[in-house]
Amino acid sequence: ALSHLILLNQSLFCRLVCIIHSSIHCSACSFCNVVELINLLLLSLSVKIDRLEERRGRCQDNLERAEFKNRKTRLSEKERQELENEMAIINERVQKLDKELAMLRGENRKNMLLSVALLTISAVFYYIFFFNEDDT
Repeated sequence: ALSHLILLNQSLFCRLVCIIHSSIHCSACSFCNVVELINLLLLSLSVKIDRLEERRGRCQDNLERAEFKNRKTRLSEKERQELENEMAIINERVQKLDKELAMLRGENRKNMLLSVALLTISAVFYYIFFFNEDDT
């Protein structure tokens, strides 16, 4: 949910940059290609984040079920050890997913800042070229 909101904001920034820039310059220039590339990168990062969050949620559900089973049912020593081993493996997976999610979210933040910077630069160029032409 949060990654969709971030993606929406980033996508709007990229589109605004493209609109402002295309009113100044042609639509097939390298600047527009960079903006489109950033947009695709943001989309792919958002999809990766969503998939990892889903996997993490499933692992967390499995871990909760195993913990519940460990608390509520009578298990032999061997079954209890197997269940604890399974819980340890699931915990490791959750920790790995958390690390990967943190890395992807950091990358997503960097890309959002880049798109904001491009929007700002485009707005400055728009102001320089259009408002200064009106004054002359």
